[in-house]
Amino acid sequence: KKEKKTKLSTSNTKKKNLMATLTAFQKCLDDSQHSYAAHRRSMNKLLKIRSSIDEDEFIEQYCSEIDRLLLVQKREAAVERLISFFTEFLVFGTEKEKQQKSKENNENN
Repeated sequence: KKEKKTKLSTSNTKKKNLMATLTAFQKCLDDSQHSYAAHRRSMNKLLKIRSSIDEDEFIEQYCSEIDRLLLVQKREAAVERLISFFTEFLVFGTEKEKQQKSKENNENN
């Protein structure tokens, strides 16, 4: 019984952490749709979120948000800002990964 309880509490903790992470994800998007000035700050937060959860969960959430944006038929400023944010985030994340790999290679050599 104790082992089963431990598994349930671990599962509940993971679910709570995932929900908190997804809430933070949504907050980044909310901030980014209101202002271009918030993009850099939100990108840094989103990178932290990406590293804190399973990659598949992050990609699923990311794609889900993009799908919702693409369903909007009108050209609204908030949607345009979010599309810009998603694009900038992909470039930003790729550059950060390259920098990190370069740094690791330099340390190994």
